[in-house]
Amino acid sequence: MADVLDSLAHIAHHTDAIEHHREALVLYRESGNTYLEAGTLEHLGHPHRETGDSGKARAVWQLTLDLFRAQGRFAEVNAVETAPARLGSGLRSRSGPRCGKLDPCPWNQ
Repeated sequence: MADVLDSLAHIAHHTDAIEHHREALVLYRESGNTYLEAGTLEHLGHPHRETGDSGKARAVWQLTLDLFRAQGRFAEVNAVETAPARLGSGLRSRSGPRCGKLDPCPWNQ
């Protein structure tokens, strides 16, 4: 089901895409699938950027970087850090807590 929601998000209007990605993220997180969670976070940044919410785009791409680095997905880390559409500079790999029940995620704010 999460795969379907993530796929629907790619063809949906920006606001619908954000909702589909959010729903997919919930399912990936509940199932513990951090690999697909990271990819979906990367996808979620695009509709946030396209709707003018650069703060949320930057926040989800920062989380994406953290997950990609933790998973050893260094090609993806490089792509996120260097893509020209990533709102300029400011994204970097860092360590820190992942969002959870007590630590709100930027896509829910």
